[in-house]
Amino acid sequence: MRYILILALVYFSTSVQADDLLESSLERAKANRAELETALKKVPKPQRDGMEFLIRYMPSRDLTTLKADFLLKNVDLAYHAWEASPWHKQIPKDVFLNDVLPYASISETREDWRSDFFKRFADLVKDAKTPGEAAAILNNNVFKELNVKYSTKRKRADQSPSESIEQGLASCSGLSVVLIDACRAVGVPARFVGTPLWSNRSGNHSWVEVYDSGWHFTGACEATGSDLNKGWFAGRAATAVRDNPIHAIYATSYKKTPIHFPMVWDWEARYVYAVNVTDRYTRLKEELD
Repeated sequence: MRYILILALVYFSTSVQADDLLESSLERAKANRAELETALKKVPKPQRDGMEFLIRYMPSRDLTTLKADFLLKNVDLAYHAWEASPWHKQIPKDVFLNDVLPYASISETREDWRSDFFKRFADLVKDAKTPGEAAAILNNNVFKELNVKYSTKRKRADQSPSESIEQGLASCSGLSVVLIDACRAVGVPARFVGTPLWSNRSGNHSWVEVYDSGWHFTGACEATGSDLNKGWFAGRAATAVRDNPIHAIYATSYKKTPIHFPMVWDWEARYVYAVNVTDRYTRLKEELD
C-alpha cells in the first residue's frame, strides 16, 4: 500500500510540473497564445500528449510565431507515420515524442516537410522491418531523388529541406536536416549530431543518429550500403573529448536538458537542447585500433 502511495505521489508531482511547463509556454507565447490554445483545443484526444509535448518544450522563437494549423498538421502526420510503420512497436513513446514528432532539429526555417517527404519516401521503406533498415534505405536514395549534394557554396549552414532542394546544395548540417526529416516523415526516430571542432582542430562536422533498439550513426548523403555505425569520420569521432565543450560530441533533444547544442553558425543561440554522446564514439577507438 505504501509503495502504491509513493507511486501516486510521484505521478501527481510529475503531472503538476508538466502542467506548469505548459502554462509557462502559453504565457511566453504572448500575442500568439490563442494559436497554441486553438491547437490544444482541436487536436484529437489520442494526439493530445504530442501537442502538449511540443508546446511544453517549444523554443520562444516558435511560441510567438507558429500557427495552430501548422502544428495540427505536423502532429497528425507524425502520429500517422509512426502508427503505420512496420516498426511501430519497436519505438517507445518517449522516443517518438522527442525524435519523430518535432517539426525542426536546429535553427532551420520552420516549414511543412512531412507532407512532401511522406509522399516521396513512404513506399521506399514499406518493406523495411526495422527503423535502422529504413534509415539506410533512405540515406541511399533521398539525395538522388531530391538532387541535393554537399557543397560549401550553399547559402546557409542551417538550411531547411526546401532551401537545400531549391539550391541543390547543402552543408553537412543541411544534409543532416534533410535526412532527419525524411526519417521522421516515415516514422523513423532521428536526431542531429555534431561536434564544434574535431580534437585535431581540422574542422567541425554534423551527422545523424537513428534509433533502432538504441542509437546508431550515419553520415547524411554518405551512405555505407545497408550498414549503420560506419563513416569516414568515425576515426576522428573516436578521439573526441567528453569534458571539453569544443571537442565533445552532442545530439539534439527537443525536450529540455541541462545543456544546449553548440551551433557553430550561431554561437549565441541557447534554445536547442542536447545530450553529450561523446562516450558512444570514443568507444569506437577500441574497434578501430
